[in-house]
Amino acid sequence: MTKKEELLAKIKELAKRGESGEKENASALLKTLMRKYGLAEADLDEDKTDYCFFKFADDLDKRLVCQIMYMVTSDRNTYIDRRKRKSIGCICTISQRLEIESLHHFYSEWFKKDLETFYTAFIYKNNIFPSTVPSREAQNEEEVERVREIEKMMMGMSKHHPQHESETKRIGYTPKMIED
Repeated sequence: MTKKEELLAKIKELAKRGESGEKENASALLKTLMRKYGLAEADLDEDKTDYCFFKFADDLDKRLVCQIMYMVTSDRNTYIDRRKRKSIGCICTISQRLEIESLHHFYSEWFKKDLETFYTAFIYKNNIFPSTVPSREAQNEEEVERVREIEKMMMGMSKHHPQHESETKRIGYTPKMIED
């Protein structure tokens, strides 16, 4: 159960069983949070399922959302909201929806960071630089750690060489000649 789910469950219990002041405050807070998350009282029922849609930024983010939906619901079926671009959904309970939203937020931040590390490692591994580049030393402990992460990632990568014409044709790249 996610923190949001736990919080809503505790507040709902307090609204039902709390003392006079607690009960009123918990009830008001529950209503506020339900409005914030777009929930109705019936939505807090654990067994009720419905179509839930999640926004994504690009194709990689869409793949991440789909994987998280599959992890949470164990169902590979996804649905596209034809009215909204960049939105994909599944059938899930409200608690599953909150979990998917929370996990997507968490993993997308780390995915962006790791993708940037991958990009930098790819550039370094394949030496995609001009012939002369001034060297630069890491400035602080955070930069040193980032360099270590990049080096580790580079160790698991293959180095690619566009050695001859057949190689460049194999990957679909045709160099253009510059005419004077």
